[in-house]
Amino acid sequence: MVLSDKSINEYLASGKIIIEPAVTPNDVRPVGIRLHLGEGLLLPKSGQTVDLSKEQPVDYDSITMGTDGFVLKPSGFILGTTLELIKVPRNIVCFLDGRSTLARLGLMIHVTAMVADGNFEEPGSIVLEIKNLSPMNLILKPNLPIGMLLFNQIDQEIAQDVQFQYKGQKGVLPPDLKNQFK
Repeated sequence: MVLSDKSINEYLASGKIIIEPAVTPNDVRPVGIRLHLGEGLLLPKSGQTVDLSKEQPVDYDSITMGTDGFVLKPSGFILGTTLELIKVPRNIVCFLDGRSTLARLGLMIHVTAMVADGNFEEPGSIVLEIKNLSPMNLILKPNLPIGMLLFNQIDQEIAQDVQFQYKGQKGVLPPDLKNQFK
C-alpha cells in the first residue's frame, strides 16, 4: 500500500518517518516527498577496470558543487546524494522516483538502485546514481528538486538485523565491494 499525502503528514508528525532537514508542505506531494540534490558528488575516474567479484577500491574525484553547479555532459555518470537524511520504520519500504520534468531532459537519478528500507538505526542520505542520457549538457546545482520518495507499507516489519554496509551514510559514498556478497 502506497502512503498518501495525508498518511505521510501523519507519519511525519508522529515521528514514524524522520526527514532532516524538515520538509516543507510544498515538498509533500500526493504520494511521496520531493527530495533535493545535496552538494557532494563523486565522479568516477575513467580508465579503471573493476572486477565486481573482488574487494577493491574504486577511484572517484570528490566534488563539492558551488552556486555555479556541475555540468553533466552527455552520457556522463556521477554519484550524488540527497540533501535530506531519511529514516523510516521497519514496516515501510521506500522507492525513489525521478522527476518527470528532468526525465524528459534525459536525466536519470537511479540507474538501478531505487529501494530504501527501514533497516537502519539513524537517518541517512540516499546515494543517487545520476546519468545524462540526453545530447545536451545539464547543469546540476545543490538543492535542485531531483526526485520523489514514495512510501509503501509492507505486510510485516523487516526481521533482518540492522544493515551495516552503509551505516551512518550522510552524503555521497562510493560502492562498498567488500560487503556485497554477505
